[in-house]
Amino acid sequence: ADRQVISFNARSGLHELDVGLAGRLEQPGQPAEKWTWTGQLDRLHAVLNGKEDISLQAPASVQASAQSAVLDTACLLGARVETICLKAGWLASEGAEVETRIGQVHLDVLNELLGMDLRLSQTLSGDIQMQFPAGRKPSGSADFHITTGTISYIDDPDPILETGEGALAFILTDGRLTSGVLDIPITGQGVIDIDFHIPDVTAGLDAELGGTLLIDLTSLDVLSVFLPKADQVSGTMRADLEMSGTLGQPYFRGRFDLRDGLLVNRTSGLRLEDIELYGNLVGTGETQLTGGFRAAEGVGELNARIDLRDIQQPHFDLGISGEQLKLFNSEDLMIVVDSDLNMAFQPGSVTIGGALHIPSAMIAPAVIPEQTVSESTDLVITAGQPTGEVVEKQEVQPLSILGNLKFSLGDDVTLDLTVAELDLAGEVDFNWQGEPLPRANGTFTLEGEIVAFGQRLKIAQGDIGFPGGPADN
Repeated sequence: ADRQVISFNARSGLHELDVGLAGRLEQPGQPAEKWTWTGQLDRLHAVLNGKEDISLQAPASVQASAQSAVLDTACLLGARVETICLKAGWLASEGAEVETRIGQVHLDVLNELLGMDLRLSQTLSGDIQMQFPAGRKPSGSADFHITTGTISYIDDPDPILETGEGALAFILTDGRLTSGVLDIPITGQGVIDIDFHIPDVTAGLDAELGGTLLIDLTSLDVLSVFLPKADQVSGTMRADLEMSGTLGQPYFRGRFDLRDGLLVNRTSGLRLEDIELYGNLVGTGETQLTGGFRAAEGVGELNARIDLRDIQQPHFDLGISGEQLKLFNSEDLMIVVDSDLNMAFQPGSVTIGGALHIPSAMIAPAVIPEQTVSESTDLVITAGQPTGEVVEKQEVQPLSILGNLKFSLGDDVTLDLTVAELDLAGEVDFNWQGEPLPRANGTFTLEGEIVAFGQRLKIAQGDIGFPGGPADN
């Protein structure tokens, strides 16, 4: 025919690509090897994860034959993709070449591609030049600039951290990524610097990886996001690591140091100083880190184990031990702890183990959280409106909690309430089987006085028993 229209549509999950071209043969009467097709790319529309729309800004000319092909500059636009322009050429005897210029792309687009729960306000701009020689592996280079911005959770506008101007660049020679750089300064807190090389990028996730990773944080304020009750978090952290393994399974070897750590909660009087955790990462095996901390009174020990042999399922174990540690020291709350506590973290779950003994404590009303009492589950409202405050149902936490903890009280534990003053003792074993609420087995004994019905009653001997059921009463 005098004119041809070519349409291409592809879908994968929530991703979609729609392409349209129109043109004509210059020599329709000649053999196919002498044909030249001239036209234009007049439609290109992509949808990422069902949300991000990217479309062709204006038609771009196309010419193709059995021996060559050329795409003139084609520019794409989207809500968070502000101009990506590319042009390409191909010769059968020499191969292909592609030039791409990125005017501005919001890094938040990564959420649509990778399904992350983070919000990134930075933008990226720069150039990519790639060559695909006939019969040889690709070569090329890229140089990107990353603007200042913030990183936060999607459901929380407060930033986790702020970043300065960064850079991403690489040089690819005959299929070998001979140099790659990613520099991200963290405003007022340090820098993350990655230098990497990949001998054969064509191997995909199985490609060997090499290089160095430097994380140098002069302030640990960023950790306060993960410790929302903390009034002050400080310290320094430095990780100077060598990278090995593959893109799909990287390994890290080198030194890790966390020094001069400080964690403060003024209301409860919690103050942990001189927090240290240090050691050598061993790459393909388990890494042991040791350290310690100083409480208001007493010194504790820290032992950690990091297992990154499966990067998709990392394991982190933390042991906290010490005797006569005064962790809380305020007018309303004083707790002394003997700890032999172990916690293991992995994606989706936490395992708790060990023993926690409280030889001495004083707990006063100001630090006891108030809880609204909801109606009994068998209550039926037959008329009118329910009285009292309605408690909203809380969503079940996705984090699974497992393990056993032996929790015991010494002979110097006092609960000072508005209507009672009680001395507590005893031992209870808590067992978690996935839900946040544990099951409990054991007994606390109590003595003291309680004001009830206008009378002051003396409790000479009392028991609070847990017969193995949920510890919810």
